[in-house]
Amino acid sequence: MSDELKVIEGGASAPNAVLKTLTMTGFKSFVHKIHLEFAPGITAIIGPNGSGKTNIVDAIRWALGENNARVLRAKRNEELIFGGSESRKALGFAEVLMQLDNSSRRLPVAFSEVEVGRRLYRNGEAEYLVNRSRVRLRDMQELLAGANLADNAFVVVGQGLTDQILALRPADRRTVIEEASGTRRLQLRREEALQRMKLSEAELVRVNDILREIGPRVEALRDQAAKWTEYETIRNELRRRALRWYKASFGTTADQRAELAAKIVGVDREIERLVDFVSEGESATAGSDEDLRAARQEEELRRIAATDASAVEGSARER
Repeated sequence: MSDELKVIEGGASAPNAVLKTLTMTGFKSFVHKIHLEFAPGITAIIGPNGSGKTNIVDAIRWALGENNARVLRAKRNEELIFGGSESRKALGFAEVLMQLDNSSRRLPVAFSEVEVGRRLYRNGEAEYLVNRSRVRLRDMQELLAGANLADNAFVVVGQGLTDQILALRPADRRTVIEEASGTRRLQLRREEALQRMKLSEAELVRVNDILREIGPRVEALRDQAAKWTEYETIRNELRRRALRWYKASFGTTADQRAELAAKIVGVDREIERLVDFVSEGESATAGSDEDLRAARQEEELRRIAATDASAVEGSARER
């Protein structure tokens, strides 16, 4: 911590939500890690111009989710990272961590202390942290909303803002007070809920009109659906019976095919037996034909010889 920057603490009772510690590394002019502790009550930070008092306020704004670089007195987000000096080189990231007292459970988490923070790199990548775990900006804002620390322009009251508020008209001043106390946020939520309710009522009327219009068709469709269900039931029953019949038929046919195959085998064997028998008969018949031809030739020779003998005998008688 700079020797020129001093923290003076007061001794009042702690409010429902209190900032306990603030740790900054590489944020704006804080090149080294700076750790500040805040006791309950009023804390004053004093020091000469340029010592970094306002940068502490900017660090708190930034850690709570402020994304407008101009509000943080910078032209672009990269300027929030320590840019270097004559004796020190620029850093590659900036980090701010805030530890909040959650004894009252204003923040919707089961911790008595909650740490929220933010980290920015020179390449533009940003990280939002809750208890050192990365979360979305939306998640962190929803967490901080429980203590009215999210999207609240009056978490940090800048120089001259009090005079500006006092100069407002009563109606505008009331709006400022509502925003500062958190009731404005609840009122906006109520108005949004009422608007959604009106839209829902209009949608309900439209749906009722549609229901009255399609009512008769719905009844007809119900009848068709009932008939279709009955058709499906009958079709499934027919399919089941057909499968059972085909199964039984296939079993009978298989038995018949087996019986027929056995008969075919028997017939083939009988044919082979008859073929063998015929072959044997043909062989025997071939031998008998040779004997028959020889007998016929012998008979023919006898007949010729007898004829010749008769002729010779007749010639002798004529003489």
